[in-house]
Amino acid sequence: MSLNTAMSEFSNKLRENISPSLSERKESQTSLDVPQKEDSSPLKSKGKEYIFPQTKNISSTKLEPQAVSPSSPTPLTTFLKKWNNRIILVSAYLKGRLAIKLLRWRNRPKKILKYPDPRLLKPSEPITKFDKETQNLIRQLGATLYNQRWGGRLGIAAPQIGVNKRVFLAFNRVFINPEFRTTKAPPEDMMEGCYSLGKDIYIVPRAPYGWARWQDSEGKWREEKFKGLEAIIFQHELDHLNGLLCVAKGRKYEPPKKVEYGFKNK
Repeated sequence: MSLNTAMSEFSNKLRENISPSLSERKESQTSLDVPQKEDSSPLKSKGKEYIFPQTKNISSTKLEPQAVSPSSPTPLTTFLKKWNNRIILVSAYLKGRLAIKLLRWRNRPKKILKYPDPRLLKPSEPITKFDKETQNLIRQLGATLYNQRWGGRLGIAAPQIGVNKRVFLAFNRVFINPEFRTTKAPPEDMMEGCYSLGKDIYIVPRAPYGWARWQDSEGKWREEKFKGLEAIIFQHELDHLNGLLCVAKGRKYEPPKKVEYGFKNK
């Protein structure tokens, strides 16, 4: 055997011992690329056994709808909500103001007619229906009487505001279709004033007392005996319903002239 052949055999044996074959390389690569379950399990490396939970068959179970959580409000929604609340408050305030103005307009005081207006000299008609129209007339009489600044607000009749209906207010009461029956007592001279005659005073003969009969605002008949100031006011307002004023039934009061005593310096 020559020296060259011996050297070649030695080199071949050395390669076989050091470098693995191609098949061995592929096996080693596959074993490195795909790790085994035993080595990759963290629980098994610690000596614990992992139990997998039992899973239900998805095809056999029905999926229940999950509740959707409310989304957080955006700046636009908060802005609209604030303005909506403000609009509601402003509209409520305007409605209240409008309602007050309508009530004031409905209950506004009327202008009292002055003598010799022909409507004051016309007899009034009786009231047969106690409806809203009658109630509005009563409210107008009350507002007009309350608006007066003199005279004591003792009474007012419907003809004085231009409505020829048999109704008047006196001493905070409503008298509809009134009647008055005097007694045998002689009349007495009374000093009276009237809103339709200005601030003039008249002397009118009146019965000191008598029996009054009338209907209230609901149409119920009532009867009562009046005397003194109540009897005088009742007769005064009843004359308005009959087209009579103090001018026709009495005389104007003339205050006495002042008498001067002593001598005047010439």
